[in-house]
Amino acid sequence: MISKRLEAILNEEAGKVDIPHRSHADMVQRFQYLRRSRLLPKSRGKHAQHLNLSEIVSGILSLSTVKPGYSATAAIILKKL
Repeated sequence: MISKRLEAILNEEAGKVDIPHRSHADMVQRFQYLRRSRLLPKSRGKHAQHLNLSEIVSGILSLSTVKPGYSATAAIILKKL
């Protein structure tokens, strides 16, 4: 699975559950924070690179916060538990 596809799937699934409405821009910001923290491949050419299991888990765990700015921190902490 590539990063953009994971982003789209998580955005779609987050809209189905009973959590505050999140826009597409919110999900884009979350993935940008994950890239900055090196939890996802960073460079442009690597957007087409397949993600490993740890990177997919980071993407999923980034949904645990209300604010996108804390998504990378939450993913790091939750992965260590």
